[in-house]
Formats: sequence, C-alpha cells, structure tokens
Amino acid sequence: MQGIDLTYSPPLAAGWFFKFIIMKFSKILSFCTLFAVAYSCVTTYPPDIERVLKQAGHNRGELVKVLEYYRRNPADSLKLRAAEFLIANMPGKHSVYVDAPWNDQATVFLRWTSSSDKQRVIETFKLGEPVVEDDVTHITADYLINNIEMAFEAWRGRPWGRHVTFETFCEEILPYRISTEPLENWRAKVQAGFADLDTFLNRPTMTAVEACSRINSIMPRFSIDTDFPTINYSQCMATTRGSCDNIAAVTAFVMRALGVPVTVDFVMRWAEHNSGHSWNSVCDSAGRHISFMGAEYNPGQPHLGSYRLKSKAYRRIFAYNSELVARNRNENDVPPIFQDVCMTDISDEHPACVDLNITAKELPPDSVEYAYLAFFVREQFRWEICAYGYIDGDILRFPKVGKGIMYRPFYYVQGRLTPAAGPVLLDSDGTVNDFRPSSTLADIEVNCIEQPEEFWTARMVGGTFQGANEPDFSDAVTLHVIPRKPVVGWNSAPSDSRLKFRYVRYVSPKDGVGNVAEIEFLDANGRLLQGNPFSPFAVWRGCTGAKAFDGDPATFFDALEVSGAWTALDLQQPQAVSRIRYVPRNEGAAICSSPAFELHRWGDGDSEPQEVVPDANGILQLRLPENQLYYLSNKSIGRKGHLFTVRDGKMEWL
Repeated sequence: MQGIDLTYSPPLAAGWFFKFIIMKFSKILSFCTLFAVAYSCVTTYPPDIERVLKQAGHNRGELVKVLEYYRRNPADSLKLRAAEFLIANMPGKHSVYVDAPWNDQATVFLRWTSSSDKQRVIETFKLGEPVVEDDVTHITADYLINNIEMAFEAWRGRPWGRHVTFETFCEEILPYRISTEPLENWRAKVQAGFADLDTFLNRPTMTAVEACSRINSIMPRFSIDTDFPTINYSQCMATTRGSCDNIAAVTAFVMRALGVPVTVDFVMRWAEHNSGHSWNSVCDSAGRHISFMGAEYNPGQPHLGSYRLKSKAYRRIFAYNSELVARNRNENDVPPIFQDVCMTDISDEHPACVDLNITAKELPPDSVEYAYLAFFVREQFRWEICAYGYIDGDILRFPKVGKGIMYRPFYYVQGRLTPAAGPVLLDSDGTVNDFRPSSTLADIEVNCIEQPEEFWTARMVGGTFQGANEPDFSDAVTLHVIPRKPVVGWNSAPSDSRLKFRYVRYVSPKDGVGNVAEIEFLDANGRLLQGNPFSPFAVWRGCTGAKAFDGDPATFFDALEVSGAWTALDLQQPQAVSRIRYVPRNEGAAICSSPAFELHRWGDGDSEPQEVVPDANGILQLRLPENQLYYLSNKSIGRKGHLFTVRDGKMEWL
C-alpha cells in the first residue's frame, strides 16, 4: 500500500503568492525597524533630560541608549527614574586625570608630597597636563547601565534595603562618582574585595548602621597626606594615603557598592583652624544620618566632624541644589564657594548650631536678594564666607550656625563683599553680642606674653626631650617629659641628666603631630648649644623639623606622622645639657620680645593703631572704652594677636 505524503505542496501560483507576502512582510519589518530607530531620535523626553541630551552632542546616542534600555520594560520603571536622575544631574560633572603613557598614577602619589623635587617627579613619570573629560560628552551607555544594575542589586539585596527610600537610594547608593576622580568599575572591585562579608551582611536582622560599622572596622587605615589630587577607588586603595577628602570618598565608594547609604559631609573651614575637613554619615532605618569618620571611627563614636567647633556643615550631593541654582542666576552676585550647586546645608544635624538673626545697618542694593555670613579667621585675621541667609526687611536671617564664633554679615555685589552690619559674637549659650563702644572707661592690664591658651599647646603634653650618642637614638636617655599644657610663650625646664650627648631631640606625644615652634638646649653656663637639625619625617607644607631650631617662634615643626614624630640636633660632639627652653606651636603674635606693640580698635573699620609699650614683665596698663573690639599686633614680626573686649571693668579674650 502506497504511503500517504502528509507534507503540503502549494500550487505554483499559491507559492508565488506566499513569496510575495513574505517579501512584503520583510520590507514592512525593515521599515518598522528603521521607524523605531528614527522614533528614538525624535522621542520627546522630560525638559530637564532633553536639555542634557542637547549638551551631549555626539554622545547623545549613548545617553538615549540608556533611557530606551529601561523604557521598553514596564518592570524597569524605577530604574528608568534612576537613569533620568543621573542624566538630569550630569552636566558639570567630569573626570580629571593626567595624560601619561602609563595608568598607575598611584606610583607617583606615594612619593608626591614627601618629594623634595616635584618637578623631577613630573619629568620622570612623563606627567602631562591635566585632562578634563565631561561626563555628558564621554560617559558610555554600558557604564551607566552597569552602574544602575549593580546599585539596584546592592540596594534590594540587603536586609536593610527595605528601609532605604528611593530618594535616599538615588543620593547615597546610586551615584557613579563622588567627585572628579577618573571613572572606573569600582562597584565590581569593591564587591570582589569585600565578598567575605556577604554572609555577615545578609543576616535578616542586619541594619545599615551595623553593616557600616563592620565594614568601616576593616577598612585600611590611611596616612594623612596633602596635595593629593582627586583619585578613584583603585588609586586610594593602592596608596592608602591622602587627605580627609580622599578617605571620606573611598569610604563612600565601599559602602555604596555594598548597599550601605553613606554620604560625604564637610566643613569648608574650621572656625579655629586654617583648614577644612571631610567625614561621612550613614542613613539609619528611620532616615536619620549618623556621622562617622571613614577608616577611623564608627557611627556614634566622637570624631573631628562631630565635636570640633564649626560655623556650618554641608553635604555633597549628586543632584543640583535648586536653591543654589536659583542664586546662581548671576554669578557675580554669588560668592565662589556657593557656585558649587551640588551641596546642601546639614547644620541642623549638629546640635551646637542655632539660628542667628542680625539687624542690618546697611540696606542692600535693589538687585541683591540674599545676605551672606562670614566668620572671623584668626590665623589670617580676615572674614571667611561660610553661610547664606535671607533678607527680611532690616533683619538678616541665618539658619543654624555654630555657637562660640565671631560673625559678620555681608552682601555680595559684583564680586565684592560689602558689610551689612558690624561684627557679632554668638556665645556658647546662644546669646548674640554686638560691639558698640560705650562711654564707660575701664583701667585694665594686658599680658602681652601669655595671651589665651592656644589649641596647639595640648599637643605637647607628654612630649619628651632625649639625648643620645647614636643617630638613631637607640641609646636614648630621657632629659625631660612635659607634664602639663605649656604656656603660649617660652617654657623652661631643667635637664634630668648630667651625661654628655652628641644628639638631642624632641619626640612629640600621641596625636602631637610633631608640633613645636622653637627648641633651645643650653649648657651649664646658659649658652645655647649649636648643631645641625635633622628629622626623618614627612611634613605638611614645608614645616620641617629644622623650623624648631630656626630662632623664629612663629614657624613650627608639623609632621604627617600623628604620633611619635621627632626632630633632632647633631651637636657634632658630646655635650652636657643643663636646661631646655621651648615654645609650642602658636599664632606668633605675642611670644617674641618686642620693644612695642600696637593696639588696634576694630569694628566697622580698622582704626589707626596706637603704639603701646609693655613693662619689663610684658604687662600693658591701658584705659579703654568698654564693649569695643581690640587686638594687639607685635611690631617686630608683624603678627596680629587675639581679639579682646572690655566688659564690667574687666578685659575678656574672645
């Protein structure tokens, strides 16, 4: 029996018809594909996104690719919002790196600060000019998509993730960069390097704060170093050296890659020191931020950012601060520090900050909408802008500023500061004191030698003077240990040994960072022992150990080594030391002998100074109006001292 062929063979005409349909369908399919591509080029996006796409120029296609990648799947709607957040806030963000024939910049950074010939370092490593690459015109779709995917995986994959809002996620986990570091796939590197923590971090009851503490406790400890550029995660981990900015940044990299919502917070400048500082905060399950110092102190533990006197505190953010953007309509009317629109005020997270209201003595020009607050920088004797405020009639309102600080309000007009009122002192109890000279005169005494105790005097408590006959001090003998805070000026102590030594040195105590301004070793006849200074420690900005022996109490030794740094003299031959004299690090205004000082009355303007001559004990007898600001300057070195006033017949240092 012949088998039945179950296959179907259409007649010739039908076959032609089917071929025709297939050809037409292929053309239609091709047209639809082309239409879809063309449509993606003309698709309308939200105005803020469209503005960025126009700025992207030739790189527009990479950003569109990211948006379309998440638009085609409704389940990715939240990821689309995340992509839009990153792209909308991308303009202005960029990478800075050196154009070199090799990529391991960390090799240079390890020697950069402590090198005595930086130009030779540049030439040896063939460092070119810094290269700036804007994210908008250089970032790739693959990089952004990978960042978004890994950020979501970290957020949703951790037990505490359910307490982290999408808004917090966008600012504290999602961002692909911290500052201007060269971009890299840091999330993958962190996850590989900290993979051993996964079991611990994934415990069902684990909180973000607990996770932060555990991760922070195993972060490598960094050596503080200066002049570092902004470096990325790999470079930070390779050097484990850098500024507090670098340490806070690498901590944020690690925490965010592991799903912990962490910020970088900062002060532009301390109220009492000529530097700023950065630290971190972690967002807990209730949405509160708990500060900590990355790689040093865990959440809840005291650190510089939590207890040191500050005028304001700010947080770096990825999104633009709309209020600062509005202020920047005319850059000539905005101080440079507030032209950075990716930061926000967090002073309300610090309990020592209160609202400050000042009555304006001068009304602003019609074009001025805002007031700015400056605090008094003692080291440079000038005003430093730290906050922005609001003009409410003749009242200038500045929310949440630090107590115990001298302030003055200003307007900023065409690039210049214009005083709005005189100085005020916001006392530690929140009381506002202005300085309007009284008709009441008071007779006071001013000690020109021992002005108020400086912050740095505490850095010498426990410091040790030693003698030795080996240059490495392996046979060191203790000559004197500083038992308590020394005075600001010259201090004197007997040597506890009658032995002779070729080498003598000062060793700073724990957290002393070497700070000493001047050292003298004297023989039994009171003669100064001469020698050649030496110290093996890297230092801050040229403050070498030799500064302690240069005869100038206004200069000082300032080591990068926090504890145990020392500076020494080679006396050339063994000699006995009978007495030691020394000066702590200081502001240099009142510790030099001077035939005369100048008294300045200070307020709305710096009046003509009055020459005053102290007695043999450094005491000035003065008759002055109360409630006026004053300061002394030492004519011999041109340094200005502390501010003081007179109240209730008594002098008060401020």
